[in-house]
Order: sequence, then C-alpha cells, then structure tokens
Amino acid sequence: MDTLEKVQSNSQELADKLADQKLRLWTTFMVFILLAGFGVPLWWSTTTVYRATLPMQQINDLSLMKVQVKVELELLLEVQQLGQAANLQSSLEALLRQNCEDAPVCVNYDITVLPYPDWLSTSLSHGGNIKDAIARNSQGGAYIQLQSESTDNVLKYSIVLDNSLDSSSRKDDQEEDSQPSMWIGQDQYILLQNSHQDVGAVSTLIKNSVERALLGWDNALSAFSAVADSSIQPDTDRKADRSDLMAVTSTPGYRLAFTLVNSNPEHAHVDWNIKRALTNHLQPLLDQLSPLAEFIVDTQMLNFVSSKLSASRHGDEYHLTYDQLSHMINPLELSLGSHSSNLSTLHFIVYIPSKDESPLRVLNQEGVATENNSFLVDRWGGLLVHNVDALDNNTDAYKFHEISDDAMSAIMAVFAAQLKRLVGVRQPDVSFGKVSLLSSSNSISYREWNSVLLSRTVENVARARATLQALVKLLDDVSNMVISDHIQAEVVYAVQLIDKSLIRLAEGSLLDAYSLSRSALVASENAFFDPSMLALLYFPEESKYAIYVPLFIPMAVPVLASLVQSIKLFKTVQQLKSALHPAAASPAESVSESLQSHLKAE
Repeated sequence: MDTLEKVQSNSQELADKLADQKLRLWTTFMVFILLAGFGVPLWWSTTTVYRATLPMQQINDLSLMKVQVKVELELLLEVQQLGQAANLQSSLEALLRQNCEDAPVCVNYDITVLPYPDWLSTSLSHGGNIKDAIARNSQGGAYIQLQSESTDNVLKYSIVLDNSLDSSSRKDDQEEDSQPSMWIGQDQYILLQNSHQDVGAVSTLIKNSVERALLGWDNALSAFSAVADSSIQPDTDRKADRSDLMAVTSTPGYRLAFTLVNSNPEHAHVDWNIKRALTNHLQPLLDQLSPLAEFIVDTQMLNFVSSKLSASRHGDEYHLTYDQLSHMINPLELSLGSHSSNLSTLHFIVYIPSKDESPLRVLNQEGVATENNSFLVDRWGGLLVHNVDALDNNTDAYKFHEISDDAMSAIMAVFAAQLKRLVGVRQPDVSFGKVSLLSSSNSISYREWNSVLLSRTVENVARARATLQALVKLLDDVSNMVISDHIQAEVVYAVQLIDKSLIRLAEGSLLDAYSLSRSALVASENAFFDPSMLALLYFPEESKYAIYVPLFIPMAVPVLASLVQSIKLFKTVQQLKSALHPAAASPAESVSESLQSHLKAE
C-alpha cells in the first residue's frame, strides 16, 4: 500500500514536471520561430541594397554597333564630259564601298553626277574661272545657322571636277606639281583639278579628296578607336598628326580665359581693349561654334608675373627656343588662378616681356622665328609674345602703352586659329596632293564644321558606350552598390540617345546626331559618377563582417543555446511520457524506479 501511494505521489510530481518542461519547450520554439520567421526577413529587407534593373542586354549589344554616316556627293562635270558619268559613278561607288567591309565606322555615299550649275556656267561664259566663281558663291558662315534651322540638314558636298588646262596649269611638270590640286571654299563647293583621263585614276583622286581632305575620315576613325577599341587603327599611310593630341576631349562647354601678362609694369603700363576685340573679332566665331559647345569668356590682367626663363640674346633680339616654351607655361600657370567648374578651361595669354628681354622672339623647332610670335600648348591653350614698341632701352622713364586696334585684331586672329585647333577643327590631310583653303581663321568653313561634327559625334558615341559598359562591369564587381531609379533612368536615356544618334548619323544629319551624342555622353557620365554610387564604391564585402558580427553574436549565442536546450527538453519530455504510461505487464516497482530515476535526472 505504501508503495502504491509512493508511486502515485511520484506520478503527480512527474506530471507537474512534464507540464513545466512542455511550457519551456514551446516558449523556446516560439522565440526561435519569431526570430527566424520575422526578425531575419525584416533585417534582410531593411539592409538589402536597392538595385534597379538596368538594360544589360542593350548595353552589351552596343559592342556590336556599327557607326554609319550618310554623305550626299555631287560630281559636277562639264556638259561634254557627261558621257563618262555612268562609268565614273560606278567606279567611284565601288572604291568608296571598300571602306565599309568589316569596319566599325562606315560612310555610305549617295553619288549623283550633274552638269555645272547655272551660276558657274554663267561665270565661265563671261570669262571667269572656277576658283573665283566658287569664292564669290561662298555663303561664309551663314550656312551653320541655316543648317540648324533646316529640317533637311543632310551632309552634302559638291565637287567641281575641272579637266581643263587653263593658264594656271599650262606649265611644265615641275611648275604644275607646285600648284594646288584642290580648292576648298567656305561652303559645300570644292574645286578638284584633274589631269587624269583614266576613270579609275579619277575615282581614286575623288576618293582621297573626300575621305582625307573633306571628311577628315582618319581623324574620325582615330577618335573612335582611341575610346572604343585600341586594335582599330586608322590608315597607316597617313603620317602621325599632332592634332590628334592637340584638341581637348569633347565636352559640353569651354571656359576661355584671356590674360594680359605684364612682366614688369614699372617701365610700361600696358592696357588693352579686350572687350571690343572679343566683340569684333572672336564673337562671330563663337557664334558659329555655339551649336558645338557652350563658351564662357573671362578676361584678366596680371602684373609682375615673369616667365623666369633666360632668353638668349642674338644681336638686338632675345630668343626663346622651342625647348624652352613648355617650361614657360609652368610659372605663368601658377598666377592664372583656378575656377571650380565642370567646363574645360582654355588659356590664351598675351605676354609683355620686360625691357631687359625686348624684343623677344619665339622660335620653332627649326630655330626660325614663328610668323605670329606665338605657340600652342596641346589641350591647354596658346601664348603670344607682344613686344611693346614704347619700351626704350636707353631710358627708365615710365610709359603708358595701349595695344592698338590693329594689333588686337592680329592677336585675336592668332587666338581664333588656336581655338579652332583646340576644339577639334583640323587642317585637311594633304598627303594625296596640295590643298588651298578659301577661308579665314576667324570663321569656320563648311568642311571644318562637318569634319569636327563628325569626329566629335563618333567620339561621343564611343565614350558614352565605353562609360555604360564600364558601369555594368563595376556593378557586377561590387554587388552591394546602390542602383537607384534615377540612375536607371539616366542609363536607359543614354542608351536611347545613342541609338537615336546613330540613326540620325546614318541619315546624314550631323548636327542632330552630334546633339544627341553629346546628351548621351552627359547622361552616361551622370549615371557613372552619381554620388549615391560612389558612396559604396570603396565598401568591400569584408566590411559587412566587421559590422554584423559584433551585432549578431551576442544575440545569436543565447538563442542557439536555448535551441540546444530545447532539443534536450524534447528528449526529456518523450522519456517522461514513457514513464507515465509504462507497459501493462510492467510491475509497480519498475514504474516507481523509472520515475525516481527521471526525477533525479531533473
């Protein structure tokens, strides 16, 4: 009887213990489920970097893009020469089509052969010559405004093929070789002197004239290959052109800084009317170049700023050798000042030497004084040395000198020519023959305008493509970099603009194609250099461990320990259930012993 009461008492105690263990077990499981099912997903969603979807496939497809340019080419012949028009057209088309085979940049020519226009025929009938007629018919710089306002602004050239042997070419072979074989006017008309009778030779002459002298084709291909693919090389027959490194890269705008540097104003106070000079001589060129970029003009005067170079004396003059010119810029640049701007700065300096080094002459590589006493620094600007006649080396009297209007006109003409070269306007390639330009330095001709638009458009498209592909690679390498919605919009916009620019380029609308390519480049660079992306650019994956390990270990250790304890509790509960419900054949003593052992274990 005592044994039975003892068993019942132990059973009641074991039942209470079982209920307590079940409560602890369920509590532990609920805490673990709450952390795993709610806490971890909440932490994951709040710490996950947002990455908007980018058009990866379209960006990758840009590697396969082929730049095509449409050019309308008119061959103007005399009436008696039109019988060879069909043969000449087919031969020229076959030659020009060769450049499109496996080339990333291709020109599609739409060739037509026409008789001389009425204005040219009338001029010739009155005893005039073709060159003077083309010069008179030239529209000057007005074509740029007309082209921007026109809806049919297609790239077009009209080549007047002159087979006649007039008085300028009825010379012996030696004299004839010294004559220009090509005259390029301000507008679309070009005079090409031809002495060949063979159709193939004439076609080759026209091909070289169009590709090298008019379009600057090697320059455009160089601009594309320099950005897109270094394995693409321009024509190997072309000599290395320093202009490839002289021009600054394409940018939405330029800051033009004109500076008058007086090395020693104690002997002469030099002044200039820069405002009037800029208005009269440079502003017309800037107006013509305004569709290409934005131009902001600043002026300043600096005194007591010297070149700190020792010019060598030769007779009554002082000479700056070619090797000294690059060292002349560094001390001057320290005093020019800097401006916080996204625009590329081009410096144009008028340097007034002191009386101790006057007159100062600038020498070229051959050791000969330059024509304008100036020199050009690649992608930086230009400098012109202006010797003041008022400086008298025999007296120390203080003198006032203002640069005359004629001198300012000559200075602005030099700076205008330097500006054109710095923004990408190149001289025609004359490796195939002599070329004469019927244009001035303070204006831009039709050939110059189209050449710079073509090279800049191709460069912008290549740079925008390279920027987008670099962005994709960067995002693949740094998986925790944010891709916000506005970055996605910029990337999509850039891809669309590249496609539109290529379409307009294939239609021959250079101005529209350039405008679209410039916007595409700006959009791609805005996406690549977005501040929200740069914030995580130098945040490696290993940094996550340094942040989250101290946070999660203090919290994870108790939870895991409780989980291990819960597993043990689960096993204990199972054993308690077995003890409370023993087999029917088991005697009471065995039940009592089992309960006692479990209670002791607890």
